[in-house]
Amino acid sequence: MEQNQTPPPAIRYDRGHQGDIDYTLLDVMLALTPTERLVKHERWRLFVKEALKNAALRERTNSAVG
Repeated sequence: MEQNQTPPPAIRYDRGHQGDIDYTLLDVMLALTPTERLVKHERWRLFVKEALKNAALRERTNSAVG
């Protein structure tokens, strides 16, 4: 048997990114088509818009009570 075997390639899909760059997320995002990217962006935009609206509503409710 030969002792100089090459190590297996690094696992890129480890679900727990531990460095400065999340290569798994980069791979997924770069694999998206422009239309898929737009849909994903639009979902996030609507989520943030709704969250900000809810936060403002809670703030108004809390200030009216207190």
